[in-house]
Amino acid sequence: DQMLYAYAANGFKPGGVSTVDANGDVSTGEYDSEEIWAYEIGYKSMWRNNSVRFNAAAFYYDYTDQQVPYFFTDPVSGLLNTTVLNAGETEIKGAEFELIWNSIFVDGLSATISYVYSDAEYTDFNTRKILAEAGGQPDAASLALAGNADGDFSGNQVMNSPEHAGLISARYDYDLGNTGAQGFVELMGNYQSKRYVDLGNRAWVPSRWTTDLFAGFSGDKWDATLYVMNLFDADEPESGLSNVDYGLLPDAQNVSSATNLVLPMPRTVGLRASYRF
Repeated sequence: DQMLYAYAANGFKPGGVSTVDANGDVSTGEYDSEEIWAYEIGYKSMWRNNSVRFNAAAFYYDYTDQQVPYFFTDPVSGLLNTTVLNAGETEIKGAEFELIWNSIFVDGLSATISYVYSDAEYTDFNTRKILAEAGGQPDAASLALAGNADGDFSGNQVMNSPEHAGLISARYDYDLGNTGAQGFVELMGNYQSKRYVDLGNRAWVPSRWTTDLFAGFSGDKWDATLYVMNLFDADEPESGLSNVDYGLLPDAQNVSSATNLVLPMPRTVGLRASYRF
């Protein structure tokens, strides 16, 4: 069985008023709605008596006025403030592939491999031009982060967007004799390439592999699963975000920045069980 498909969709995120400056003033800081056009073409197929499934797709997302948090110099007070800006244009294009194999030699044995390539970048994000409409201007730290006099982040990769991501898993399902219960064992690995955590692409979290192990049993009204999350105790950060360094505020015009990292849970062993009445 084989199928080709294509679709286009349009969506939006409502605009609002930025409250991230925490000053209680909602008379300023308005930002517009965010709009996206999403396009995808793909191929789905089943082979060898439905024991092999192969899917592939190419996608293109076109954002207009994407909402992005940003620091700027207030035109009235001259002090540094924070707000939400509408980046002019953001594009995400890429492809994804999935292969699922169900063994015809060993009942219950299956494996999955998937991969996603994503090129996500700000194609038009000149903050001096955007802030000029409100009478503001970029702060010195943002200009340094952008590396140019306009605070122009065009061409930079979108924050927290990995270029490569993948998954690989192997699973074995089996019956527990004549009890009517079933059991399974599954090993699953996830990969993400490095992700930038600031607009200037100067700070990032490294690539990471995580592996999880599951084993469980289930009956008509009950199930139980033993799990080991982060099997090999990987310690690379899960994600990150650049923000104000509240531990170092030298003055109101030069607020320092820090990158906050989310560390992974260490190797964790647990048991989940449920019963349906």
